[in-house]
Amino acid sequence: MIYEQEYLLHLLSSSVNNIRPDNPEKDINWQTLRKIAEEQKILPLIYDTVAKLEKTGPDAETMKKWQDETLFCAYFFTMQNEQFYSVFRAAEEKGVDMLLLKGVVLKDLYPVPELRTMSDCDIIIKKEQLEEVKEVFASEGYTIAKELENAVEFEKKGSLKFELSYSLFSFVKSKKEFNINIWENIAPVIGNHIVKLSDENSFIYSIVHLAKHIMHKGAGIRNLVDIVLLAKQKDLDWSYIIKQMKLLNIEKFFYGIMKVSEENFGLPRYFEHPDVDDDILNKLIGFMMSNGIYGATDNIFIYDVRNSEGSKLRRRLNYIERIFPPREKLTERYSYAKKYPVLISVAWIHRLFKVIFVDKFSVKKGLNSIKTASLTATKQIEILDYFNINYYIDEE
Repeated sequence: MIYEQEYLLHLLSSSVNNIRPDNPEKDINWQTLRKIAEEQKILPLIYDTVAKLEKTGPDAETMKKWQDETLFCAYFFTMQNEQFYSVFRAAEEKGVDMLLLKGVVLKDLYPVPELRTMSDCDIIIKKEQLEEVKEVFASEGYTIAKELENAVEFEKKGSLKFELSYSLFSFVKSKKEFNINIWENIAPVIGNHIVKLSDENSFIYSIVHLAKHIMHKGAGIRNLVDIVLLAKQKDLDWSYIIKQMKLLNIEKFFYGIMKVSEENFGLPRYFEHPDVDDDILNKLIGFMMSNGIYGATDNIFIYDVRNSEGSKLRRRLNYIERIFPPREKLTERYSYAKKYPVLISVAWIHRLFKVIFVDKFSVKKGLNSIKTASLTATKQIEILDYFNINYYIDEE
């Protein structure tokens, strides 16, 4: 990691633990640090901590801009929170069950909940209630953005998106022994129908969800902060959690996350656990710090690197296929070609025009990404192999 990433970790840890940060030991490029913090979606979280640095912090103009951004974040959160809860109240009134996940419930663990940003609202619903769910969202002015076999998304102009799924652990490979009923041991949020997971199941889901993103496009450091705050602020039943981690075959990754949290966020050691390779943990935290909140664009080439088996030609062919997808994928992007097959040639011209004139810079960036993806992929694959993540998480 570069020093700005290392120091950003220290600032985040200081913010989470509500302590004064140490002054930087080296010169800091604050623009670089800010850019990394923005990508990680933690810029507002560390504002107050940076303000405590006084002479060693950014200049006054930068801090004023940072303060304005933080205040806007708090205002926007208040607005979006009311939008969320308006939907929840409508669902409760109609008797529709909703199991809330991730940011919408984890935000309350943060020193300032308004600064734990969200890009959407994740919910588990019961498939047999789908029509009632649609009625609830329609009554609140939302329309269906996407409807899939296992999920449905709702959107409204000026509001954040809702992502609703029917299963919590659909991406976990089948394990007969692992059989958590997520609708048991729930905690109420609003009335009898708007609920959240038990603290233990929320912790388990956070670990598995993090593993999923590390396997796919990557995951940022705020995912780790969610886990740290759950562990610190809740009186968790660790014997239950360890049992479920073993049934999932994810215990090695779980122990790694606990150790990396101890080392970077001062998480107490609640139980004795096997040692984990420090070099791997350094690569894991470095990998997370090099990503945005849910991965880096370059990481879409991870699959190309995995499937190329060392062939540079194969990697380039894979990238060309991303620019010029096969016929069946082309018709998915251009619905008119699917509806009227005779227009497939028009779709190819449409795609070519877009690549040459619209995406000309992204093509150059993509070719560079082929080079950088090899380094990223090497680190990622080493992490996946060490923790056996391929064994328990399905490919997308």
